[in-house]
Amino acid sequence: MSAPAEGPSPALRAHAALLGAATIWGSFFPLISVLLRTWDPFANAAGRCVFGAGVLLVILLVRHGRAAFGGPLPWRRLLLLSSGGLVVFNIGTSLGVAHAGPVSAALVATVNPVCAAFLAWAMQGTVPRRSVFVATAFAVTGGAIVALSKGGAAGFRGGEILILVATTAWLWYSIKVSTWMADRPQAQLMALTYGLAALMLLALLPLLGAAGVSTMAVDTSPESLGLMLLIAVSSVAMAVNLWLYGVRRLGVTVGAIYGNLVPVFAVLVAIPLGTAPRPLEIAGGLVILAGVLIVQFGGRKRP
Repeated sequence: MSAPAEGPSPALRAHAALLGAATIWGSFFPLISVLLRTWDPFANAAGRCVFGAGVLLVILLVRHGRAAFGGPLPWRRLLLLSSGGLVVFNIGTSLGVAHAGPVSAALVATVNPVCAAFLAWAMQGTVPRRSVFVATAFAVTGGAIVALSKGGAAGFRGGEILILVATTAWLWYSIKVSTWMADRPQAQLMALTYGLAALMLLALLPLLGAAGVSTMAVDTSPESLGLMLLIAVSSVAMAVNLWLYGVRRLGVTVGAIYGNLVPVFAVLVAIPLGTAPRPLEIAGGLVILAGVLIVQFGGRKRP
């Protein structure tokens, strides 16, 4: 009798998980761009938080039941994480995609390793390697080329800068979650912080509408709401779990390499949705990618 066939190795599953996370996050920017055709950016940010919080709450209750809310909770820190991290991230992402386009937004978002190095310097006193400063020059040059793809200074509307702000807010949130409340379940922290961010954004929308900043445009068609739910399930719930599964087995360095594929998948998804990349966007993206590779591998001692 033959032995049963063995399944994929843990390493192969981890690689597949990281590839899946990069694919999902690559589709994130084009799908937001589709929603922004009928949604105001601020309403879009609030909607993504509301749907994301709902999905994360269901996951939390399935995993932990009523015990998920047992015991005292550090509400002050949760409020700081929600406001300074998730609210800024979601608003910055919506406005960034609206003003830069999905391809440019995905390209600029790949500077995560560079932003993380400077954020660690500011928050933890960890002086960046020399390669980080070289990579910063590449990132700035590549970002300028991407901005020029829209017709020079006249076509630049600050979307790329807003994506950098959103990226920094997400990194700050990620660092503080791990240092402030490392003893708490991740599902609990994600559900609570996303829930608080959703409440903050819902309270902020009427004020922005009264001030004339937001048009309060909301698309309640089944197709639009279904797309919002798809983003919440895929980008908020599935991609984060796939990412954590992969990096726990292969390390953050390997995970960051897969993260560099995000703009590739963004372009592949954006083309059938009607957004083809411009030649200068591709050129600027290659320069940014070169800088990211420098910060990941530059200055490291060979074993």
